[in-house]
Amino acid sequence: MLVRLIQIVCFAVLVGILVYVGGTIWPLALDKATGIIGAISCALGCGLVFAVYLDSRASKSDKGGR
Repeated sequence: MLVRLIQIVCFAVLVGILVYVGGTIWPLALDKATGIIGAISCALGCGLVFAVYLDSRASKSDKGGR
């Protein structure tokens, strides 16, 4: 459980950093506040999707591989 939580947090942080950097560099050049809001939103969304994915993988292995 703790390993999954660490994986989810690391993945969300990575996505958030990439979105922030991508949003604040030149051709987009979003404001810093807008980039932070976008980064947090994408990080939360991707974190939730990754958590559901890991949970579904765990429940498949709990059922004996069916």
